[in-house]
Amino acid sequence: MVFSKDGKFINKVEIGDGPQPITWPFAFNYLAIDETIWVYDQGRQQIIVFDKDLNYVRTYTNPLPLIDFAVLNPAQLLVHSQFKKDFLFHQVDLEQGTVIKDFLPDFSHRGAIGIGRSISINERVLLIAPFDFNIYEFSPQGEVIPRYFLDFGRLNIDHSELESQVGMENLNQLFEEGLRIYGPHQLSEDDRWLFFKTYYRGESLYFAYDKIRKEAINLGDYVKQGGLPKCTLFGINSASQFYGLIQPEDLIDYQNSTNRIWVDDIQLEHSPFLITFSLVP
Repeated sequence: MVFSKDGKFINKVEIGDGPQPITWPFAFNYLAIDETIWVYDQGRQQIIVFDKDLNYVRTYTNPLPLIDFAVLNPAQLLVHSQFKKDFLFHQVDLEQGTVIKDFLPDFSHRGAIGIGRSISINERVLLIAPFDFNIYEFSPQGEVIPRYFLDFGRLNIDHSELESQVGMENLNQLFEEGLRIYGPHQLSEDDRWLFFKTYYRGESLYFAYDKIRKEAINLGDYVKQGGLPKCTLFGINSASQFYGLIQPEDLIDYQNSTNRIWVDDIQLEHSPFLITFSLVP
């Protein structure tokens, strides 16, 4: 669905058969240069393009099953495909339906780690590799350059552990017991901050990395200190605002415990509330 900035409904895409309805929407992206919305239909392995008001434009057949993708230009994608098991990322020519180049070798493993958003496009293209805890820059020349290493010390997973585990059950036990931290994913950035997400002891952890001070901030600390209600965060936008959703029951608990009234007359049957906030360096 698409809404205007003041919340007015504009258009929607149906789930179903046909060239315009989508059978299994799995990932989407926005191309600012022509204001188009790109949706990956997992059921058909197709990329369907809409204009900003969700009017149908065209369809591409994608040569690879994917977890996440970003539109480099109207003819090329950068694809994260953990199903292929040889490389994590691929540069794809949509017109020809071929792979131009592969990046960051993958290895044999079972299960899926870091399957959330792994590509960020702002002033530059960044890739996050959940298995080696690095964030890479994808250069205009088509090379990947390591920019940041996310060092969680003994909590980082190594390749030998992943290769020796059978299925996700044993891996999840390591995460639940706090012996290892889940591969980071859900990457986005602005001029000052890098945002990413991981899991530890069954909880989502959200981090903001200050690129100037070169330090990471656990955004969950603001929840524990009463500065924010419990919420699900998704990233940071071009206005340097972190954004996410708050469930009605969590906002009610927050307002009751802090005596800070953000919304009057909240009902449990309400839809989640959108939250945006900024960090003061």
